Amino acid sequence: MAVLELKGIEKRFGSVFVLRGIDLSLDSNQTVAIVGPNGCGKSTLLRIVSGLEKPNAGELLLDGKSLLGLVPHQRPISFIPQLGGYYEHLTVHQNLKASLTAYRLSGAEAEYRIDWISELLGLKPLYHAKISELSGGQIQKVALGRGLIRKPQILLMDEPLNHLDRASQQNLHSQVQSIQQEMGLSILYVTHRSEESLSIADRIALLLEGRIQQVDSPIEIFDRPNSLQIAKMFGEPPIILARAMLATDLSSRCVELWNRRIALTESQVSHLDTLTSLSVTSERSSREVKLGIRPHAFTIRMLGEEASLQDEVYWKAQIVDRRFLGEGWLVEIAIGTEPVISLALNRQLGDASKAGDIVLLTLEPKSICFFAD
Repeated sequence: MAVLELKGIEKRFGSVFVLRGIDLSLDSNQTVAIVGPNGCGKSTLLRIVSGLEKPNAGELLLDGKSLLGLVPHQRPISFIPQLGGYYEHLTVHQNLKASLTAYRLSGAEAEYRIDWISELLGLKPLYHAKISELSGGQIQKVALGRGLIRKPQILLMDEPLNHLDRASQQNLHSQVQSIQQEMGLSILYVTHRSEESLSIADRIALLLEGRIQQVDSPIEIFDRPNSLQIAKMFGEPPIILARAMLATDLSSRCVELWNRRIALTESQVSHLDTLTSLSVTSERSSREVKLGIRPHAFTIRMLGEEASLQDEVYWKAQIVDRRFLGEGWLVEIAIGTEPVISLALNRQLGDASKAGDIVLLTLEPKSICFFAD
C-alpha cells in the first residue's frame, strides 16, 4: 500500500515550469530513487514533500491525508540535504539535541533519543567533538542522525553522499539500509548518479525535463528502458546502438543484424508494436528499426568452437584494442565493417586475448530492446 502519494504536482518559478504533473508513489519500507540530470527538478520535488516549497498545483498525500496544510515540523518527514543539515559551531551532542527543539520533548526523552541514535550510528565517541573536527563520513552521520532522531515515517535524502569517497559511501549506504529495516522507513533518495540508484533502490523514477519518464524496478529500467535517453543513462560500457532490418511477415518475426537473422520473442514483438503504428506481423516485407543491446549480453568464445554454437547467434569478430581495468578488461571489438563496439571481459578471457585476435561473439537475443526513431 502506498504511504506517500504525489498526484499531478506542478511547480514553476515565475513563468518557468520546473515540475510538470508529477505522479509518484512510495510504499511502506521502500526506497524510491529519483534519478535525473542536474537542474531537472529533483531537489525541488523533495523540498515540496518536506514542506519547504509549495506546489502550484497537485496533491500530496500521506496515508491518504493531505500534507499541504502542514509546515515542515508537523510532517512525519525528515529531509537530509546535499550539504549542511548540521550546525558547524556545535558539538555532535548539541547538534542532535538541537534537532529536537521544535518537538518539546522532556529532557529524559530527548537524552534517550540522542543515546539511541548515537548508538545506532556509532556517534557516542564523538559527543564532544565539533563538526570541524570530524571526517566527511562522520559529518554525514551527524546529518543523518539529526534527521532520524525525530523517528520519521519518511526520509528524504538529497544526494547526501556525493562528496564522500567510495568506501564511506558504501558504509553509509549499508547503515541506512539496516536502519530502514529497523525503523520501517520509506525513503525518497535523489541522485544524478544512475549507477548508484541501481544498487540502492527498490524502484527508480526517471525525472527528465520536469516529467517522470519511467518508474520501474532497477532490473526493468536497465534491461527495458522506455527511451533511448534513459538507456544511455545506465551502464558502463554504454549500451550498444545499431540499426537493423525488421522482417514483418507472419512466419519470421525476426531482425537482421550485422548479416545475421535473429528471431524475436513475443514480448519484443509486442514492444515493437507499441513503438509504431505498423504491426510487426503486417504484410510489409521489412523496415529499419533502432535497437540497443547491453554489452553484458555478448559472450566471447574462442575461434574453433563454431560446432558448439549451431543454435546460437554469433559473428566472427576481431579484437582491435583492449584496456586493463584491474578486475577485468575493456575491449574494442570489430565485426566486419560495422562500427567498433566496447565490451567488458573478465580476467581469464582478457588475460588470454590480445589485439588482433579473431574471436566468436555470441548474443543472447532476448536482451535486444527497441527504440522509437
